[in-house]
Amino acid sequence: MASNAVRTGLLALAVLCALPAGHPPLAAEAGSGAALAAGSVEAVKEGAAPAAKQTLAQAATDAGPPPPRAIREAQALLAGLGYAPGPADGVWGRRTGQAYRAFLRDAGLPDAERLTPEALRALRAIAKRAGVTPGRATTAAPAAAVAPDALHRAAQSGDIAGLQAALSAGVEVDARDGRGWTALMHAVNKGYILLVEPLLEAGANPDVRAPDGATALFMAAVHGHTEVIELLSNKGVDVSIKGPKGKTAVDVARTRYGDVDVARQNGEPSAVLALLQGETLEGMAYEQARRTGTATAYAEYLSTNPRGRHADEARRLRVEAVERERREAEEERRRAEERERRKAEEKRRKAEEHKRLAEAGKRLARKWPAGTKLRDCKRCPELVVVPPGSFMMGSPPAEAKRSRDEGPVHRVTLLPFAVGIHEVTFDEWNACVRGGGCGKYKPDSEGWGRGRRPVIHVSWRDAKEYVTWLSGKTGEPYRLLSESEWEYVARAGTAGPFHTGSTISTEQANYDGNYTYGSGRKGRYRKKTVKVGSYPPNDFGLHDVHGNVWEWVEDCWNGSYEGAPEDGSAWESGDCSRRVLRGGSWGNYPVSLRSAYRYTYSTGIRNNHAGFRVARTLD
Repeated sequence: MASNAVRTGLLALAVLCALPAGHPPLAAEAGSGAALAAGSVEAVKEGAAPAAKQTLAQAATDAGPPPPRAIREAQALLAGLGYAPGPADGVWGRRTGQAYRAFLRDAGLPDAERLTPEALRALRAIAKRAGVTPGRATTAAPAAAVAPDALHRAAQSGDIAGLQAALSAGVEVDARDGRGWTALMHAVNKGYILLVEPLLEAGANPDVRAPDGATALFMAAVHGHTEVIELLSNKGVDVSIKGPKGKTAVDVARTRYGDVDVARQNGEPSAVLALLQGETLEGMAYEQARRTGTATAYAEYLSTNPRGRHADEARRLRVEAVERERREAEEERRRAEERERRKAEEKRRKAEEHKRLAEAGKRLARKWPAGTKLRDCKRCPELVVVPPGSFMMGSPPAEAKRSRDEGPVHRVTLLPFAVGIHEVTFDEWNACVRGGGCGKYKPDSEGWGRGRRPVIHVSWRDAKEYVTWLSGKTGEPYRLLSESEWEYVARAGTAGPFHTGSTISTEQANYDGNYTYGSGRKGRYRKKTVKVGSYPPNDFGLHDVHGNVWEWVEDCWNGSYEGAPEDGSAWESGDCSRRVLRGGSWGNYPVSLRSAYRYTYSTGIRNNHAGFRVARTLD
């Protein structure tokens, strides 16, 4: 058979040549010039002019019998194009009719029994492009006659040459002998794989039943001819046909090979495994194409099964898939354009917002210079004003031992605000209790000391009680820091893992000194809190942002910074049953003390690792 590529490239010409004189060009009428240029069979079918189809259909109905000379020419041309019409003997037999109808089908034209002048003209035009000359076509001599039973005798004896001669002579491929068997049945029964293939190529019907109901597949399964089963399976035979005693080929295969698992363990080929599941390779390939549902999947199926049982349906579904995918691609293009438009608009909006905040920060900074210290009552925490500014929040991908929840890195712009120089101490908490606030809760000190040590065993809810009391006592808007505010003051203008640089030591913070980060060295492990202010401050004047105790912040927990506020405000959505803690504690490894490191607890959790720091809004 000629390759699909040869046929596909010439089908558009076939349709055009079939049009009656004076008919307008197909592309102009149907709007399918691009499809013709691409050589798409399906596109030609969809776009073919109704008048052209009607002309051929009417010609096939009204014309008288074609002369033998025209038939011989058509046979030779069909053979040259790979349609296997049998010998060019001028007799319009079954094989010639099959080849002719295959040609019409591939060209997207209506089925017809008889040769028409229009179709012959199309054949001549195609043959000219394919290199099959009219001279060779018209001078082909009819093949020598052979005995009607030659095909059956060749199939039974394994005579390949005799079989080819019989097929070339035009012997009916599905003719039955006195036993009621076809040549294919004989070849399959004997296991003659080299005869089965040309018989199938010649159009032998594998689903024809013998007088007892057996099909070729049934016989192959009975005898265990696995290579024959594979050929038939690729052809897409009907595995559900019942043979002798009402059994199918599937039943016979299961008796011979066992179930699928046993057959697989025995190394049986995929065609046998498919048969045991009531499938064929062709059917499984088609089902896989259906499950995938893409034009490419259907094209792959058709490339190996151009005349399979499901080929016509696959062609139809491929046309639908091409159109669906075209629509989807167009819709995705529109969505992508809309995403890009929104992205650009959001980028512009954020730039304007950052600019607005920066200008407002400068105005507010004139009233509240950076470094100004505040204390609103005797037992209130001492505060320092931090400057306005922008910074990149989160850790870059290259930072050692970072976590995914520390990204994506994003710009945050903040107004000036006041923040506690130290973590809230036991003395400052006790003032709240004596003042009737904080639920009169007295946290445990673990025996480590109270006074100037950071208060511990306080939950997020406890911390909120404290800032509520402090606001009421002072008349000033006290609150917890937002997470972005905390990282801003912890970094104090730096961009590395710590405000101390690329590493940290136990001379700079209180943590488990048995462990190191980066090039740092091991140090002391104190196993408890120390008094606030025991270590040098950062460049904003804050002590203990790394280590000593975790510090509660206002924000709800979110597993990444996607959608996080960029104006310094707290993130009030997400999992608000859990809140964020920052800075690490006396019991943590140094990796947890990094400026970008994030942790979370439920809002009611109290332990000896967590405390907090306060902030005050400036106006």
